[in-house]
Amino acid sequence: MSSAAQSAQDPTVTIEERQSKRRIPFYRTRLERQVLAQLNRKSDLMGFLQTLGYLGTLAATGALAWYASLHWAWPWVVLAVFVHGTGYNFMINGFHELCHNSVFRTRRLNVFFLYVLSFLGWLNPVHFWASHAAVSYTHLRAHETDSYLVCRLLLEK
Repeated sequence: MSSAAQSAQDPTVTIEERQSKRRIPFYRTRLERQVLAQLNRKSDLMGFLQTLGYLGTLAATGALAWYASLHWAWPWVVLAVFVHGTGYNFMINGFHELCHNSVFRTRRLNVFFLYVLSFLGWLNPVHFWASHAAVSYTHLRAHETDSYLVCRLLLEK
């Protein structure tokens, strides 16, 4: 049995000790505050370009997959569906940022497109807000997901 497996089963080893053994030395790019603030600046125009560009890509690849299914041989259909599914898989990223209100400067636009992506991706923004947005990333333990974290925080009160 490996030492990591032994420490995971040893009740005397704390979670902090287990986590310290698993720390990954990520490279952190140094940025000045002004540069970071400029990169994080919200814009309705850029939000529209990104969101409508993504939705347009989904519409185009979906139309291609549909057309291919009616007119082309099956290998082309598989390829078109794969391309469409790959793009569709990234919907959670836009959903995540819209939940944080970090895409558009106007809050109503964030909420509107959040519900559009929620409908298309069968995603639940209320559950996401309850399990994720109100809780800092630093509160997660190594073995927890967002849903388990909410339960633990409620039980600890």
